[in-house]
Amino acid sequence: MHKNFFKMVAYNTKFSFLISGNVMMDTLSSKMYYHFIRLMGRSASHIALECTYLTRPNYCFIGEEVEKKKLKLKDLCNILLKLIVERHKQGKDYGVILVPEGLIEFISEVKILIKEINKHFKETWKGKTFIIENHLPQLYKLLTP
Repeated sequence: MHKNFFKMVAYNTKFSFLISGNVMMDTLSSKMYYHFIRLMGRSASHIALECTYLTRPNYCFIGEEVEKKKLKLKDLCNILLKLIVERHKQGKDYGVILVPEGLIEFISEVKILIKEINKHFKETWKGKTFIIENHLPQLYKLLTP
């Protein structure tokens, strides 16, 4: 393991904590807007979880939890909708939601989509050079019903 690994994790956690803490304070002061803070954490939500423990946002998505419960994008939207409606009933039309940047990788339907796209590319472009700009219309037809 790299000797600076723990320093990097601690620094990034501290930096993320400071940013999310500052946004929380601003939100409480202004009592306006919902802020979505994207936090570092490509494949694990440990930094988002650490920031949640330290700053107590209104909600934090945890990628591993999304994967375990097999939540779909619609489910995540419904979670946010319920949160916003409940807070509105309390007269709180503001809040902070933490989102780890790798969250999309844990959503079941997105995993399937990525798998299918990769499978299609392997079959179609085997041994060929692929320049995406040249193939956008074909990709659009492939991905739309």
